[in-house]
Amino acid sequence: MRGELSQFLLATREPDGSSLLENPEDFTRASRPAQVVSVRRPFFSYFLTKANARTLRTDDLHFDPPRACTLSFLSEGQADDGVAPSYIDACFAAVPSDPSGRYIYFAIRYPSKPIQRHQQGAPFDSSDRLYLKFSGTREFQLVLTYQRVPPVRATRNNSSDRFEDLHEVAAYLADDAGRSTRLLNAQAYERRGNERDLNKVTILGRIDSSLLLPEERNGKWPTAGIRQMKIGIEVIPASGKRFGFNPGAEGTAAVSLEQVYRLSVPSRATVTVATRDAGPKDAPIWTSTSLLAQDAPTNRGLFQSFADRIARLIVARVDQVESRQEHHLTGMPPMLARVAEDQVIIPDIAARSLAWQFAALVAIFALIAVLWGGYQKLEQLTRASYAAWKGGVFDKYADSTDQIGTIGRVIYLLRKHDQERMRRHLRRVEREAKQKEDALRQEQEILEFRKGMLEAVGHEIRSPLASLLAATHENPNLRRNVERMDRAISSLNAATSIEEMLLSGGVSPQLDDLAAFMHAYLDSLACRPGEFVGYGDESGLMAVFDDVTMAQVVDNLLSNAERYVLPNTPIEISWESQPDCAVVTFFNQGPHIPDCDEIFKFGHTDQKRNGHLGLGLYASRLYLKAMRGLIKAENRPNGVAFIIQLAKA
Repeated sequence: MRGELSQFLLATREPDGSSLLENPEDFTRASRPAQVVSVRRPFFSYFLTKANARTLRTDDLHFDPPRACTLSFLSEGQADDGVAPSYIDACFAAVPSDPSGRYIYFAIRYPSKPIQRHQQGAPFDSSDRLYLKFSGTREFQLVLTYQRVPPVRATRNNSSDRFEDLHEVAAYLADDAGRSTRLLNAQAYERRGNERDLNKVTILGRIDSSLLLPEERNGKWPTAGIRQMKIGIEVIPASGKRFGFNPGAEGTAAVSLEQVYRLSVPSRATVTVATRDAGPKDAPIWTSTSLLAQDAPTNRGLFQSFADRIARLIVARVDQVESRQEHHLTGMPPMLARVAEDQVIIPDIAARSLAWQFAALVAIFALIAVLWGGYQKLEQLTRASYAAWKGGVFDKYADSTDQIGTIGRVIYLLRKHDQERMRRHLRRVEREAKQKEDALRQEQEILEFRKGMLEAVGHEIRSPLASLLAATHENPNLRRNVERMDRAISSLNAATSIEEMLLSGGVSPQLDDLAAFMHAYLDSLACRPGEFVGYGDESGLMAVFDDVTMAQVVDNLLSNAERYVLPNTPIEISWESQPDCAVVTFFNQGPHIPDCDEIFKFGHTDQKRNGHLGLGLYASRLYLKAMRGLIKAENRPNGVAFIIQLAKA
């Protein structure tokens, strides 16, 4: 901190020996409008005088106004290059104890093309000019024009070429018909730029205070009216492209206490400068407190104040860190500079983080309390619901108006409605079961009756049929009719036996390997006449079937295929798995079937082929139905296929 303080005091000194601390009221802010500030010594003099006329060259001229007084303004509009924005440097100052009188000293620098001088009596718009605009207690403007420097005594080295870039500045009152005034004295010179850059024009002059505020001739200098006036500048080259800034526009200071503080004191400790003999209650000459207030957030709510308070409470017993140093300026009493670190040594972000953590803990505890209250209500509701499910009642919630009572009544009504719906459903199921039971019993009685009738008819007819067969041996037509009657009786007996077997549970389907069954069955056909070809895996095709009944179905289908297959063509048997079932296909080349559904009915047979009762396909369909399977026939381009579908589970 001692090093920061030394660096700060060293940076406040100006190259001309002055210090920013001589006038902290004017030199604190880094951005401010153009106004008259106080300096300790005047800086105006003529560039060309009789004394230096023999040796002066414009190329050797160089002048810089006091840095603390100089402001740089980004002008509105552009200079004559038309590319980059124009910057105007301006300084307006007064010396409180000026022995030469009450003057406002000014220095102005701006970019320009070579100056077009004003000829006496010519209009202003034919030459370069500059307007000084004053705004405050009095509003008025001054027009500054450039003229040839006055003649000096001719000497051996005196050549007018040496003063080509040096100009005498003449002032005119803009609001008084352009009347000239000698209360403003100034000279200007141009610093030539290269081919791409514009010249730099520097004007150095002074204004008699009587020109600005004639009535303020007494009192402290500079007067309050002079200090409150805001100044603007408008540059109008001969080309007519205006640029400048209005009164009140803020410019950037070349150097200020604010800039020095921010560059020299990175810790942002508080710097205070006071006179050496100042008491503890005396106001300091300058302090950085106002700058630190600018750095602080402008929107400090309750949360920020709370966070700062917590941070200060944590470090309340920490001693303040500070450093002191004496500072001497010519013409001013001794000063004591002091830098002190704020008592809150932890960063603001740490304080805010701590406050956030505290707020998070409070929120967590509040959330736990809310969850615990909700859990208690949920537990109460669970117990009430369980009691209601066990047959309890919600009488205690009958007159309740809170949320638990409302939920209790809702649960009771839902339970009552659900019980009533279940009772209706059970009654409907029982009624449907009874109806199915009655229908099954009726079907069994009908089957039993039909079976008894068929057995009785068969028993009564078989003996007379046998006698008729023997008696009609010599009559072929009569014998053929009797044989047809005998086959019909045999078919009825066979169909009755099949139905009886299915009703008695003679078919027991179960999950088995259909591929292995078909492969084994195909191997057993080796000794059977005819050609049989199988397609399919040897195992792995699981399906629901009864192997004994399935063998009977396959026998019936192969027998039917052998009767109709074309000579010297094979019977093809294939099995495969499909997404929802297992499929076995029997294909033989031969004539098509007229009606693919009629052939599965009881007693259907080819009338041209005797000796068949028409029970094979009928029985196969019943067997597969008992195994939850299906069978169908379809005509294909060169033959007929019978397709069996079995469930996989």
